[in-house]
Amino acid sequence: ELSSGENKIEVSCFNEKGVESYRVPTFAYDEAKKKGNLYFIGFGVSDYKDESINDLKYSENDVTDLADKFSLMKNDYSNINIKKYLGRDVTPANIKSAKDFVKNAGVDDTVILFISGHGMHDSDEYRTYYYLTQNTEMTNLKETAADFETVEDILAGINPRKKLFLMDT
Repeated sequence: ELSSGENKIEVSCFNEKGVESYRVPTFAYDEAKKKGNLYFIGFGVSDYKDESINDLKYSENDVTDLADKFSLMKNDYSNINIKKYLGRDVTPANIKSAKDFVKNAGVDDTVILFISGHGMHDSDEYRTYYYLTQNTEMTNLKETAADFETVEDILAGINPRKKLFLMDT
């Protein structure tokens, strides 16, 4: 599906040794002026269940403030869709299910993902990066926090070509 305006299309192939050919670009133009939708998903944690994690002052407010700003952009988009997860609602399960919010978004839509709170690398051999959810247990990061791939997966494989991932961790 073409996006509104100019579209750059590149084609390449790989040989049996895994070497990629030069990418050959071509351009196609869709003259239809489409005003896409805006999707904003925000996760913010200020107060943590685990008392060993320092609470933050502004994480939840930052999510709310950004959501409020984007909701004012009615002239720029056909529809504005906002989903905020604050405090106790920031769980690994809700992060995984947030992809459902954007599953029907089209190529001309814009998706903005914002996470705010603490993040850290685990001491495992891969130094896995985790976004600390409200119910994170520092002794069990793998089960109670959201690894970076889980957060990033919200944007992977969806139709919109305009995606922005903001991270304040």
